[in-house]
Amino acid sequence: MTAPEARPAPTPAKNPLVREGKGAAATEGAGLFHDATEAVTGFADGNWAEGLLNVASAAGSVGTFWPTRWPVCSARVSAG
Repeated sequence: MTAPEARPAPTPAKNPLVREGKGAAATEGAGLFHDATEAVTGFADGNWAEGLLNVASAAGSVGTFWPTRWPVCSARVSAG
């Protein structure tokens, strides 16, 4: 019986799905502003799916921002 051959492990290939910090947008972490700029960039690049997802994310941010910031205004609007 022979001993198994010892070889170094193959070097891993670069994963295209991993996004490194140096490639991040300047508006990263700016919340609603980042969503809006990414939506415009997505539409301009022809990537409609990404643009629509960013618009949906921005709409969700507006929806959570409005009622918590101005509860008196929200009560007046809902009371009619």
